Amino acid sequence: MVKRLDLKLLFFCVILFCSSTYYLFYTSYSLQYYLLLPFVAWIIIQLIEPKEFLHEVKLTKLGRTGLKIWGKIIGLAITMNVINYTILWSFTSANLNVSLLTVQSVTLSFFELLLVGVVFLFTSIIWQEIVWRGWIYERLRGKSFVLAVISSSFGQTIFLAPFIYFTYELQHYGNVFILYVLFILFQVLLNIYLITLREESQSIWPSSIFQAIYYISWDIGSDFTIDANVSSEYVGGLYGITGILCLGFYIVLSSTIQKVIINKQQNASI
Repeated sequence: MVKRLDLKLLFFCVILFCSSTYYLFYTSYSLQYYLLLPFVAWIIIQLIEPKEFLHEVKLTKLGRTGLKIWGKIIGLAITMNVINYTILWSFTSANLNVSLLTVQSVTLSFFELLLVGVVFLFTSIIWQEIVWRGWIYERLRGKSFVLAVISSSFGQTIFLAPFIYFTYELQHYGNVFILYVLFILFQVLLNIYLITLREESQSIWPSSIFQAIYYISWDIGSDFTIDANVSSEYVGGLYGITGILCLGFYIVLSSTIQKVIINKQQNASI
């Protein structure tokens, strides 16, 4: 029988593969949405074992308390957005003398972009794990697991929506509204995956590492694709290699963290 951790690593490989091949078909806009398929398949597998996945699934009215929580979600998302944009703008303007609105249209070198990803994305993702899938999820989980997932996805969407808007892709597509609907759907599916990963590991690190790797490789691929002089095949190959290297890093680091957590739990029980 396949272990659940093996399934997670398998789907991680599938997601990275879909992400890399997306840039091979960059001119076929409709193909980009097949990135949703791995997450849909993952949810189907989780639903086979409902006791492990659906914890206290019930919809309840939260009233005034719920409004306060949603208000904090929006406030935290906007605050984090401002902080992260300031960090990204400071880094790029100091080196390339560009404005905030043109940050995503400037082709950075591979190592510069990787540095931005490590500093900007990984730090913000740790915050997201504490806020979206930490405080919010734990506050709402006892009342409604579904509402907890939707709320964390909502906060994540607000946080990433402006960043996505300033990228090359959304500015050059026709129906932005449909793209945002699909983007929100993608965030909901991604949050469900990350929540299951976090629950089974009992740590923020595996899901943080996964999300950091995913968005770092996404930024590398999208930024190189902007350069018209770089072929999509080269971008796809570069993206795929980056994904494989990141996958190896993820497996080693997450396995190490899992062992440390297990050892601490065993020592505490003695």
